[in-house]
Amino acid sequence: LPVRTVGEAQEMNSVVTQVAQVRRSKSEAGLDAPAGTQFLTATVVVDNQSARPLAYNLNDWKLRDSRGRNVIPQSISGPGWLASGRVSPGQSVLGAVTFAVPEGDAVQVTFSPSALGALLRWDAPAG
Repeated sequence: LPVRTVGEAQEMNSVVTQVAQVRRSKSEAGLDAPAGTQFLTATVVVDNQSARPLAYNLNDWKLRDSRGRNVIPQSISGPGWLASGRVSPGQSVLGAVTFAVPEGDAVQVTFSPSALGALLRWDAPAG
């Protein structure tokens, strides 16, 4: 599938997914980013318009840095942070996913739950 920009929704098998926005910071949820890195936090939405439940895992979200390395998300618990779960038909889930990335690096956020059988991608500009 084509790469989208942050803010654009993508539909696959009646599931609409969006990386609504991203922000970068040196600390997130009480954690400080390691030296030379910053946190990129993506606010994401998964809207299940299909007739079947959609199971997802936090690690279905990844980030690819400018060197092509895949980065897995930080596991942050609490209200507003995405974890693993299911989205029932007609329901949606909204949450934040955070990654530690090299400072100022242009990156790509990806989502690939096995139930969709596709890799959805969004470009996040350097910042």
